[in-house]
Parts: sequence; C-alpha cells; structure tokens
Amino acid sequence: SPIHSLTYIDRLLIMAQKKAAREKAMGMESLKDLYISCLLPHSRKLLKLSERINRMKPSEKATDSDLSVWVFEDELKSRYSKYLEMLRTLLNDNQEHVKRQGLNWCYELLTECPEGEQQLLSLIVNKLGDLTKKIASQAVYIIHKTLDKHPGMKIAVVNEVERLLFRDNVSSRSQYYALICLNQIIFTNSELCCKAAGRVIEVYLRVFKVLSNIPVEKSKKKKKKIAAVDTSPRLLSALLTGINRAAPYAPNQDRGKLEEQADVLFRLVHTSGLSAATQSLMILFQLLPESDSKAEETDKDDSTFSRRFYRALYSRLQVFGQGIVGNRWTTLFLNLVFSAISRDRVTTRVVAFARRLLQACWLVPPNIACGILHLLCSVPSVRTSMRNIFNS
Repeated sequence: SPIHSLTYIDRLLIMAQKKAAREKAMGMESLKDLYISCLLPHSRKLLKLSERINRMKPSEKATDSDLSVWVFEDELKSRYSKYLEMLRTLLNDNQEHVKRQGLNWCYELLTECPEGEQQLLSLIVNKLGDLTKKIASQAVYIIHKTLDKHPGMKIAVVNEVERLLFRDNVSSRSQYYALICLNQIIFTNSELCCKAAGRVIEVYLRVFKVLSNIPVEKSKKKKKKIAAVDTSPRLLSALLTGINRAAPYAPNQDRGKLEEQADVLFRLVHTSGLSAATQSLMILFQLLPESDSKAEETDKDDSTFSRRFYRALYSRLQVFGQGIVGNRWTTLFLNLVFSAISRDRVTTRVVAFARRLLQACWLVPPNIACGILHLLCSVPSVRTSMRNIFNS
C-alpha cells in the first residue's frame, strides 16, 4: 500500500543524496519510475491538505479514509518537491553524461504527469544556457519533443524562454539557443497556435528593439533592466528566421506591430549582408497590402509601402552578383524576386526588374545565371499579360 510506504520513499531520497555516483543514479531513476508508474496522478496535480479542506463545502464531512488519503497526498507532494530540488542540483553537475541523464528524466516526468510541470519546464529551459553545446542542443531537442507530445504547452514554453532571454547577465550563447528554440516551433492554423505565434512575435519584437537600439517600454509591474543583446550576425539571422516563420500565423494586431519596425527592416536591407537582407525582405513582403495584388496595371493605386519595398528589393538586386557564392540565401533571394514580380501589377517596374536580372547573368556563375533565366521564363506563365513583353 503506497499510503503505508512513505518510509521507503524517504530511504530512496536518502540514497539519491549520496555522493557515490552509481548509488545516486540508481536512487534518482528508481524514484522517477516510482512517481510515473504508481504515485503521481496523470490527469491532475497533487493538492495540499489545506487546499483540500478549503475546497470542502460546510455541509460536507470527510471520513477517516479520506483524511488519510489527503494526508498522504500532502506528504507525497512535499517529497516530490524535494526530488525536483535534487534534479536541479543534478543538472548543475560538472559531468556531461549526468546532465544528459537528468534532462531525460525531466522530460519523462514533464510529459507523463502534470505535477511540478512549471519547475520541470524551468529546469529544461535553463539548460539552454549551459556551457556545453551538446547539453544546450539537447535541451532544444527535448523542448520540441515535449511540444510534439503536448502542443498546448507552446505559450508556457514561450513565456519561460522569454524569462531566460531577458535575464540579467545572460550570455550571448544562451540568447542564441533561446532564439533557436523559439524559431523552430511548428505552428498551425488552430486558435491556440495563432495565440502562441502572436506571443512569439511579441518576444521577437522585444529582442529586435534591443538589437536596433530602440528604447523598450518598461513594465509598470516589474521595473527590471533588460539585458543587452549581442548583435552578432547569427543572432540576427535566428531572430529574422523566427519572425518569418511565425508572422503568417500571428493575429492581425501582432502583424501590425511588425509594421511599426518597417524602418529598421528597410535599414537592414541596405546595410546587412545577403542573408539578413533576404530575411528582412521576406518579412516586408509578408506585410505588403493585399490590395496591391488586385490593383490594375498602373502605378496610380500603388501604395507608398509597396513602392518602398520594390525600391529596396531593386537596390539589393543592383549589387547582386558582387562576390556572390552559390548558397541557400541566393536561392531564397531569387525565389523572393520571382514572388515579388509575380505579385506586382506595375508593368514598367516588372520590366525594370527583368532587365536588371538579365544584366546580373553576366556577373554570376553559370548555375545561378541558368536559375535567373528559368525565373524569367516562368514569369509569363504567371503573368499572361507580360508574355508579349518578355518575348520581345
């Protein structure tokens, strides 16, 4: 009977606190299996005795058997809290294999039982800042593995990662792994995922403001300094990649917040390398007004934002081919150019892009030149009105 076996749990806790690595591991793993298999409920959290009593109605009376079960649950909750503290200590061990084992135990407890899920999630997210790259990568993998099994935890994960991002004295490596963790979250069109995407966009914008040296509004409840974010290219690339992936699923109000940062994105297009410029243009392309795709083939109804976007894209195309190397950013940039040309309804502007692409064929390697020619051949199939102009 578990109710009469609390002394055995205490013995296992003492065994898990020993200095010998083998005995400690055996005690921790035995307790983990015991909690998952028979002690912790899989559909609710444990309740303290005081919470049980407060939930009782004045007309209700608890029997002796009920009280014994409630006392056992209260004692079990306190012992499980001690076990989580021991897990925290284990994850701070100097040996890599010990931390790996501890992360796996945290994952099993988090996915199987709701008790202590906030503490367990915090333990896993904190390992994004581990000094060992393999441990940080394993923490990212475990977080996404947890989200695959429990998609409803997306917002909780985003909130916990945000706390890590804006913690005092956080390292640039921790910030990078935190952004990598966020930009790999898979979103769908469900209502819960849309809310999570909007929450992720809010976190990205906070980081983006710090990257752009824009003052961030302080919360009225928590007056806390925001840690300085490293402006390394890989950090900026991870941030822009995450915005591109989350923006299509975010609510309109959060997409509107992105438009407020359009000036910074246009600045990145003109001052950054091909990777950051391409990702910035992809974000701006998603913010183009829908009316532009339905406008007539004149520039009368062309919006200011649309003209600014195509001007930035053309200026980037002017330097296309200078020291270019065939990589994935070249492919993404050409795909963006094709999508922009196919959507544009201003004929003269499309012709200008086509001429510039033909000029770029002389400056790029043969494989990229073939890709540009294929791009131009595909435009008339999308824009039938441009067929005669392109043939000439």
